[in-house]
Amino acid sequence: MKQFLLILAFLLTTFLAARVGGAGKCPIHICSVLDYDPVCARDIVSKKNRPFGNECEFDRANCESKKPVYEIASRGLCTKKL
Repeated sequence: MKQFLLILAFLLTTFLAARVGGAGKCPIHICSVLDYDPVCARDIVSKKNRPFGNECEFDRANCESKKPVYEIASRGLCTKKL
């Protein structure tokens, strides 16, 4: 019983430390399996499109940069204009 409580306390502490993080760190994105639809994003500066595997990757890329770099251009894959 003691070992179980020790393991439970360790897991809870690890989870809370990961969720809170330090100042300026991005939160951990836990995505649902249903949210894995591709997103086409546009670079705010260069206006070039960049595909992301899902919206979680898009959010992570914006969070890890010092300021938002991308905006969603469309849901789904990026298409080239002919």
